[in-house]
Amino acid sequence: MERFKLAVDEATEPYNEIMCHVGYCDDYLRKHSSYNELREQELKTLCDPAVNDYVAKKGLQLINWRAVKV
Repeated sequence: MERFKLAVDEATEPYNEIMCHVGYCDDYLRKHSSYNELREQELKTLCDPAVNDYVAKKGLQLINWRAVKV
């Protein structure tokens, strides 16, 4: 979660992208991707209520691309 907090702390523009590949790791993924166990760590981090609290205290909001209006 500390790396995520660092990324949030570095947000300077109206829109900032934090790239994530969340998911569950299975045998197929372990065999075909080097980015496997990290997916579960990212999922755990993004589902942690403390993350939403931290983001809100910074005055930021997590959205997906559909919500971006430029």
